[in-house]
Amino acid sequence: MLQPRMVVVAGPPGSGKSTRFPLRAFGVDWFNADDRAAQLNAGSYRKISKEIRSQVNLEFQRWIDDHISAGKNFAIETTLRSPIAFEQARLARQHGFSTVMHFVSAGGLQENIKRVKERSYRGGHSASERLLAEIYEKSMGNLLMALDSEQSGVEIVWVYDNSRFDEPATELISMQSGRVTYLSRNVSPWLKELLKGTRFDIDSLRKTL
Repeated sequence: MLQPRMVVVAGPPGSGKSTRFPLRAFGVDWFNADDRAAQLNAGSYRKISKEIRSQVNLEFQRWIDDHISAGKNFAIETTLRSPIAFEQARLARQHGFSTVMHFVSAGGLQENIKRVKERSYRGGHSASERLLAEIYEKSMGNLLMALDSEQSGVEIVWVYDNSRFDEPATELISMQSGRVTYLSRNVSPWLKELLKGTRFDIDSLRKTL
């Protein structure tokens, strides 16, 4: 019997998660909370009420719990603004799942904000710059936790740069069970800065290869 898997596509708003890593492409059951909220909001991603958000969050958590209990493959998308995805990953691991994460960012904060604004002009969901900055900071902080498989429950993590519109997202680093399995020769500045001085410092990781 094949091991069930949990796939997480993560990254701050505007990073290109849905474009570069559409959940349907993984060939498993999937749940996109933004799409579900828009569905309950007459098809619009704008001005979604707190009540709808709360309803969707409950549906989302129940859906995940049901899939873990049933041992069914599934994929989800998250900004990683909170550690709840790690709680879910640890639970999935306890139930015999393999857990993987694709983390993508368009670069620094300002580039992500710019892309959210452009998406809003096309009718997509948006948020204030203050909120976007807050989510970006939390998302990046939680990426550090994601790289620590013992803490996060995420077995394999791939990190990508999506700063170029006309090219596929570039893989920067991949880790499995806390060990580096791939490290690009040209790691983007935003990731270098994030990891600087931590146990995942790029210069230190290169010495392990």
